[in-house]
Amino acid sequence: MRFVANYRYSLKPDLEAKPLQTGADSLQGFRDAKDYISDCKQTMVGFVQKDHGQGMGSMKNHKVQCYVGK
Repeated sequence: MRFVANYRYSLKPDLEAKPLQTGADSLQGFRDAKDYISDCKQTMVGFVQKDHGQGMGSMKNHKVQCYVGK
């Protein structure tokens, strides 16, 4: 089986209402890791599929199901 998901994370509450700052010294569209709260006991929605020993192959060749890990 192949499981793919990201660990659950959220933006810190005091930053939710603040827009990203853009400028020469910042990356537009990204925040620093310190701005997030991680929960490594859970995942975001991911997918699981049976690997038939054919490598990555096409998504058409593998049934895919969604899951959330806790």
